[in-house]
Amino acid sequence: MPQSRYILIKSTNVLILFFSLSFFPIYSAYSETVKLADIVSRIQKKYEAVRELEANSNQETFNKTVDRKFKFRGKLYIKKPDKLRMEIKEPEEQLIVTNGSVLWIYIPENNQAVKEKMDGKNKSKLAITILAGMAKLDKEFKISKEGESGKSYMVGLVPKDPSSMIKKMELEIEKNNYNIRKVIVDDSFGNWTSYELTDVKINKGIPDSKFDFKVPESVEVVESMGN
Repeated sequence: MPQSRYILIKSTNVLILFFSLSFFPIYSAYSETVKLADIVSRIQKKYEAVRELEANSNQETFNKTVDRKFKFRGKLYIKKPDKLRMEIKEPEEQLIVTNGSVLWIYIPENNQAVKEKMDGKNKSKLAITILAGMAKLDKEFKISKEGESGKSYMVGLVPKDPSSMIKKMELEIEKNNYNIRKVIVDDSFGNWTSYELTDVKINKGIPDSKFDFKVPESVEVVESMGN
């Protein structure tokens, strides 16, 4: 399998963790006079009002093993509590989709689909509890302000769970509207992935059928070893 496709598959868990955070639009003013706890509370409150999200997504991944960067462009759909669809358009067509019970990774060029069950253990590891509104950011992460540039603030998130595959995340927040512009995820293996969302649409009505996957005829199904 080409390295780019392999890396995307291996980073699927990171993708899902990021998508859970994609629900956090930030509108409250961020200044030194505002307590971090207040900001976290406002983020959570805004998040609870979001039922679904649709956006264009740009992803850049660095893989330490092969010492290379890879870029992907596509379309993202998320629906609470645990549905996700990522349509990769460039450089090669790929699909990542879950209805909350089963995760599929489909690569048309390989004529192959990888299947993985989403049990309770996996959902916990993938931060699906945040998507479901069952967790609080300040309980799941150590949160800090990392700095700022002319147009953005940087907020750091370090998982409190020592067994987490995520080492750290950074959110780039636009000053003019306090939306999350970019998320950078560092994992425990020395890899990193950045995600940028554009043309975001909130609560516009995404049917559940969008998150179902029907295996095309003659496509090979590979059961993930994680099952």
